[in-house]
Amino acid sequence: MDGARWSTRPLRGAEVQGGLIERVARQLCLAARIDPNKHIAGKEHAMGEGRHSAWIAFQGEARAILEAIREPPRSILIDATKCEGETGRATSRNIWAAMIDQALAEDRP
Repeated sequence: MDGARWSTRPLRGAEVQGGLIERVARQLCLAARIDPNKHIAGKEHAMGEGRHSAWIAFQGEARAILEAIREPPRSILIDATKCEGETGRATSRNIWAAMIDQALAEDRP
């Protein structure tokens, strides 16, 4: 498989589709080197006749991940003043991104 096509890098911009569960499920597909848009056989789905996009098979795992991070650990709770964006004030988007960045930084060597 082509490494560029099967990157585990986070989805960004126009690549981001759907709600958060769908986004996480699609990212899990990529990490498993599966095309999230590939149609696969499975339980009956809105696409009809038991075929659906591969990312749908990862929804349970995506939901479990979100449930696991629902309550952030103290180590990633940050001072909102550190999250000021272009507007000069903290926004929920800036706070969310800063908390995720902090969580990802904890895992780096």
